[in-house]
Amino acid sequence: MQHIDVKEIMTKQDYLNNEVVVCGWVRTARDSKNMAFNEIKDGTSLKHLQVVIDKSVMTVRDNATAPGTSIKVTGTVVSARQGAVEINAANIEVIGVCPADYPLQKKRHSLEYLRTIPHLRTRTNTFNAVLRVRSALAEAIHRYFQDRNYVYINTPLLTGSDCWVQVKFSR
Repeated sequence: MQHIDVKEIMTKQDYLNNEVVVCGWVRTARDSKNMAFNEIKDGTSLKHLQVVIDKSVMTVRDNATAPGTSIKVTGTVVSARQGAVEINAANIEVIGVCPADYPLQKKRHSLEYLRTIPHLRTRTNTFNAVLRVRSALAEAIHRYFQDRNYVYINTPLLTGSDCWVQVKFSR
C-alpha cells in the first residue's frame, strides 16, 4: 500500500474510516499506561497528524516515539475533536532512528539558535510557514510573466571574482 500525505488525510473525507499508510517524522510524543500519542508531520502541512496507539493492541518500541524519528504508520483514520482526524495505529515501522542529541525539541527555539542548524530549521513551523509564503509568491510571479509571454532565465549570481567578457556578434 502506498503512503498518503498528511495534508490529503486532513483535507479529504475520502479516507475517513479507511486504512491508510502515512510516513513522517515524530514531532511530539505523549505516553501513558494504556495509550500513547504521537504527532507526526511530513512537510505537506503546517498541522500535525495525531497517531493514537493502543498499547493493548500493539507494543511500541522506545525509539518510535523519540522526536525526529522517521516512522511509517499503518492504521485507520477516525474523526477526532472539532472536525479533525487522527489515526488509530495498527502497525508502526521505524524507518530512521533519531539520535538522542537531536537539537529540535518541543519547545520554541530562537531564530539565532536555528541559524546554527540550517539543515534542520525547515522542520520548524516558522521556517515552514516562511517557505510556503515564498513558494506561493514565486509561483504567482512566474505565472504572471508566463501569461504575458516572458521567458524565465535563471541568471547566475555575480560576485567580485566574476570576470566580464565582451562578446562581439557578427552579422
